[in-house]
Amino acid sequence: MTSHNISAVIITLNEEATIARCLASVAKICNEIIVLDSHSTDDTVRICNDFDSVTCITTDWLGYSKTKNKGAQLAKHTFILSIDADEKLDEQAIESVRNATSKGLEGAYSFNRKNFFGKKWIKYAGWYPDVKTRLYDKTTCEWSGDFVHETLQTKDDTATQHLSGNIEHFTVSNKKQHIETVHKYARLAAERDLFHGKSNNSVKAALSACAHFIKIYLIKWGFLHGGIGLGIAFNSAMSKWLRYTYWQKLKA
Repeated sequence: MTSHNISAVIITLNEEATIARCLASVAKICNEIIVLDSHSTDDTVRICNDFDSVTCITTDWLGYSKTKNKGAQLAKHTFILSIDADEKLDEQAIESVRNATSKGLEGAYSFNRKNFFGKKWIKYAGWYPDVKTRLYDKTTCEWSGDFVHETLQTKDDTATQHLSGNIEHFTVSNKKQHIETVHKYARLAAERDLFHGKSNNSVKAALSACAHFIKIYLIKWGFLHGGIGLGIAFNSAMSKWLRYTYWQKLKA
């Protein structure tokens, strides 16, 4: 089965700083844009409503995967472009999607993702190419996993093609936000560990933190980014220890 139409699905919560950039990007290639907003208290919804092609739906938070799957089911087209509010497609990726669409979309499509720390593209420290599958047929693919990072699951016979160009991800704007993000995902990982009955201990957490620092800073060449690379490696290592401390608190 081939298709020539795409619905974008975006989940939001207080994304006024980034959502317009994201919407302007996907509006170039998508016939429909579905935004599922989890009761934002800033100008996110107003900004979304300024775009003619956007349908903004207010919904309770169901978790990453269930919310994205809900958006896909509400979309009128079979092919879904799943993109986060703090991301955008660069011009090369947009052109790649146009070319794929002109031939008829089939299966699923992945992109490299460029992650930014403030205005700096982080090419090392394991942050690039960070391949993500984001364009897919909703009849053969769906999102799974709700605690930390959702994963797109595809049927065994679904082929995934890699498109040129990048998803640009404006992941953190400053050191303070990076630390807040580290705490957020460490807590979510601890919740997942507790839910699945996974055990934890301080020695394991400390060794994991040390190994992670070495991997990010040395093996993945994070040192080439100077102070920012050191901070990324340190915070990544800290996340392993925080995951343990949050697990302890939740278990108590």
